[in-house]
Amino acid sequence: MPRIVEVYISSKEIVTQTSIEGRPLAAGGTVHYCTVKGLLATKTEKVLSQEDEAALQLIQKIAMEKNLKVQIINVAKFTGKIKAFFKRVKNTPAIIFEKNRIVGTPKTEELEIMLTHE
Repeated sequence: MPRIVEVYISSKEIVTQTSIEGRPLAAGGTVHYCTVKGLLATKTEKVLSQEDEAALQLIQKIAMEKNLKVQIINVAKFTGKIKAFFKRVKNTPAIIFEKNRIVGTPKTEELEIMLTHE
């Protein structure tokens, strides 16, 4: 059974497209300023910070080489917040393997040492 490496990351939701809600004008089909009710976010996209993305790619690469299972926990979600609270994770990215932890963007050497520790 493969051992588990927990990776705590935080995604953010950004708006990629908005639309205006209001009544269109009869002739032109555009929305008149006095009928605008507000802007609506019609499309959003979840993105990771550069640090989280780099840590995730590095840990997945090394874990594959060492036959370890990677469990990704997103602290932006409710269940991720609860798990992070009980593991005392306050910043992302954070990597926990057995009793060892690295907070911040890890170096390859640090990960190699941590993941080979029995």
